[in-house]
Amino acid sequence: MSALHVPLIELKGICRSYRSGDVITRALRGVDLSIHAGEFVAIVGASGSGKSTLMNVIGLIDRPTRGTYRFAGQDVAGLDRDGLASLRRNSFGFIFQQYHLIPTVSALGNVEMPAVHAGAPRAYRHRRAAALLARLGLASRMVNRPSQLSGGQQQRVSIARALMNGGAVILADEPTGALDSKSGVEVLAILKELSAAGHTVILITHDPKVAAAAERIIRIEDGLIASDSGCGVHAVLPSFAANTARPGNDAAPAFWGWLEEAVRSAFAALAVNPARTALTLSGIVIGVASVVAMMAIGRGAQVSYMEQASAIGTNWVVVGRVGESAATSLPLTPADAEAIKDLDNVSGSMPAMWEMATFQRGNVSLSAEVIGTTAEFRTVHNWNAAKGAFFTREDELSGSAVMLLGSTVALKLFPGIADPSGRSALVNNVPFLVTGVLEDKGLSARGTDRNNNMVMPLRTAATRLFGKDDLSEIVVSIADMSRLRETKDAIKTLLIRRHGREDFYIHDAASAFQKAEDERRSSNLLLGAIAAISMLVGGIGIMNIMLITVAERTREIGVRAAIGARTADILGQFLTEAIVLSAIGGVVGLLLGVLIGIAAATLFGMTVIFSITAAVGAVAGAVVMGTLFGFMPAFRGARLDPVVALAVLAIAAPAAAQQHGSHPAAASPAQPSSSVPASSQATSSQASTPAQPSAKPSSASPPTSVAPAVPSASGPASATSPPAAEAASGEASPSSPPSSDAAAATSSDAAAPLDQSAPAAAPSPAPNASSSTLPQDLSPWGMFMQADIIVKAVMIGLAFASLVTWTIWLARGVELAASRRRAQSCLRKLERAGTLAAARAEIAEGWTGKGPVSDLMEAAENECRRSNDLSSEGIKERLAIALSRIEAKAGRDIARGTGLLATIGATAPFVGLFGTVWGIMNAFIGISHSKTTNLAVVAPGIAEALLATALGLVAAIPAVIIYNVFARALSSYRALLSDASGEIIQHISRDLERQERGLGPSVVPLSRGRSAAE
Repeated sequence: MSALHVPLIELKGICRSYRSGDVITRALRGVDLSIHAGEFVAIVGASGSGKSTLMNVIGLIDRPTRGTYRFAGQDVAGLDRDGLASLRRNSFGFIFQQYHLIPTVSALGNVEMPAVHAGAPRAYRHRRAAALLARLGLASRMVNRPSQLSGGQQQRVSIARALMNGGAVILADEPTGALDSKSGVEVLAILKELSAAGHTVILITHDPKVAAAAERIIRIEDGLIASDSGCGVHAVLPSFAANTARPGNDAAPAFWGWLEEAVRSAFAALAVNPARTALTLSGIVIGVASVVAMMAIGRGAQVSYMEQASAIGTNWVVVGRVGESAATSLPLTPADAEAIKDLDNVSGSMPAMWEMATFQRGNVSLSAEVIGTTAEFRTVHNWNAAKGAFFTREDELSGSAVMLLGSTVALKLFPGIADPSGRSALVNNVPFLVTGVLEDKGLSARGTDRNNNMVMPLRTAATRLFGKDDLSEIVVSIADMSRLRETKDAIKTLLIRRHGREDFYIHDAASAFQKAEDERRSSNLLLGAIAAISMLVGGIGIMNIMLITVAERTREIGVRAAIGARTADILGQFLTEAIVLSAIGGVVGLLLGVLIGIAAATLFGMTVIFSITAAVGAVAGAVVMGTLFGFMPAFRGARLDPVVALAVLAIAAPAAAQQHGSHPAAASPAQPSSSVPASSQATSSQASTPAQPSAKPSSASPPTSVAPAVPSASGPASATSPPAAEAASGEASPSSPPSSDAAAATSSDAAAPLDQSAPAAAPSPAPNASSSTLPQDLSPWGMFMQADIIVKAVMIGLAFASLVTWTIWLARGVELAASRRRAQSCLRKLERAGTLAAARAEIAEGWTGKGPVSDLMEAAENECRRSNDLSSEGIKERLAIALSRIEAKAGRDIARGTGLLATIGATAPFVGLFGTVWGIMNAFIGISHSKTTNLAVVAPGIAEALLATALGLVAAIPAVIIYNVFARALSSYRALLSDASGEIIQHISRDLERQERGLGPSVVPLSRGRSAAE
């Protein structure tokens, strides 16, 4: 058969069935149809006849259940989704009744869309789209968006879009259905012109007058071809690959062109709802900013600490006092420093004491730290005098009233004086001579000003200011670091012998560095957890907004698929939006983190060191998070079936004709309405007699305008049933002939100009909107009962945690209050008693007879009995160890369960955050499922989220507060027990001395060795 006689479109035995539960609907029942190239064919049928399903099959939007479809002689059954998309893109052009223009894109951008998916260069697309719009009379409206165009103008834009890639086959589905009569005539004239130019035009309509414009009329009834007027004039068959060539010499490679368009479209989509976009970005911004800022601050603090430690060197250890209570700790003294200095492998020791003091000069008064030390301070800390001179050895020995000021103190006390050496100032009202000013050392690792102090000789500080020689620490220089452990053990043994207990600590440089490294790792882990949670929330937010975007842009997805977008094109578009969104959040977070770091350095003088690795890693992590969480919504959108997407659109979206159409009274009962549910239309179709087309339309009367009818009271049809889509796409059921009044109204209003039309009928409600109602009970209990099982579990867990918090507070609070009262009473009795026996007898009376203080006294007496055959020289040390164990046990007993408060306070907010995210996800999933942003769908999930957040805070805040209150109360309680231990030891010490002198009864048994000696 020659090419002239091979049909362009050949259908044989085409059937299409839909299943809805147990009901099977047969839209096409074996259609045989051939259409040659260049024909102008009108397919006419009533609502539910199958004409729109047939159009979807011909346009490769839908696949037949059975039968053979050949296009240009090739069977299309073997083509996959992308193959069908390519054939639609290169050979078909669609003109829809409701225009289906993308509302966020200009007229020019809408026309360019098919060429974008064909990979055509940008310059070529722009020139061709502009030429098509100019040819259709829209040269002055190219930059306008669809909402700024009339119905006729929008339809002309859709015609230009259909022609963008050549449009060998033009499929026009009720192209005049939503237009006034004048615009309808113009559109039909354009279709005739296209047919004359060689395009194959297939017109789908229910109106015989509109069908009369075609050269061939095919009537379809109940899914079968009822009549066919015969073949019209046709052109030579184009090849299968016709209209696929695209110029490419004036543009970038295809991938970069596609990426440019995807990014441009992503920014346009995000700009539609900037508030929602900004809210979604917050999680990513906080996560990245926290990483960048805290890493910079933490790194700066670590470097500062290491510099300070390195300045001292590594051949040293620091000995410090543990605790301040006289009962549990003896002070370090200069004698201890001298004793340590005499140990083997010790090359020197530097004792130091420090306390806050008040400095005064004239009207200037300030508080600063006084450091009493020796001249070794300069060497150990590498801290010399920047001005003046350090105090001398003679100053140390004589206790001279001299001092060196830190640079901050010098600046405040002596403003405008470059070198205050030789001047005087008061320290705690004692006059001192300034000998110099110390070098500026900046901030400590903890962010405190190291220059807000002064240094004076140790003896001067002890005798003139503090009135005591208690040291704060002793820095010991080690001669041979290979013997460090041996030397530390020797220092420990010496001090235990001198103090009677291990009431001190010994730190060396290695342990200090290790501690700093451990703290850095811990802070990094904490920071990482915070950043991960923030980014997780941000990622979930991106997923949620993409789910909403896919739901809101189902129309756009269907249109893009219909005009030839591949699965990868749609997937890439939405994935690009997720990546752009996360990248914006990452960059904004990076800038915010840098600003926070700069502010910390400027306002607080902190050392801040930014890390390129941390910054790049944080932004990259944000992008990866956005990609991972954006993939699922993007994949979901890419897999949407075009016919399903367009069917949902036809039912859910308000008809564009309702913005530009005629008064509702002008709509003939026979006219279609995208707002009329399929169920009511089908009912009407079954109950009425189809109108017969006239044999020949009158040339004097233009086609009747097809205006939307008032929504049916029967409710919206299901958005998932393809037959419903056909009914909703514009196939109205013919009904009985209208009355003469109605006909007069119809003809009168149809002839009215577009801009003078009366208000349009209200759009039909969105699918499922009628069944989605606001929660009847917005109380906490009502929201709890409406929550799903996961959010309920979170709420129950948080409520239980809150109950545990208050139970611990009640139980431990009462117990702690009673124990404190008992300990205070026992301490008063111990202080009043003259001997341990008298105190024991007094405490045994009444309610104080039981408790930790009684246990302390019993432990003391037991230790004395066990030490009966030993010398009394070490009795106080053994007693102190025994009593310290009782104190620790009492503290643990009373604190039992309070650690759970810290756990609740730390975890409850994040558990609440999980419930919040889950509730918000439910809200957005509801939006995605129902294809509507109605508050009735969103409110339950948001209510659950807010309640979960509130419960998390209700559980966490009291837990943290109660834990801190308990911590302070426990410290006070332990101090009472420590004081009681001190009183007991003093009683035993006095009783021992009385017993040795024979001045009192033998309360504590003397050792046998001492009795023999005596």
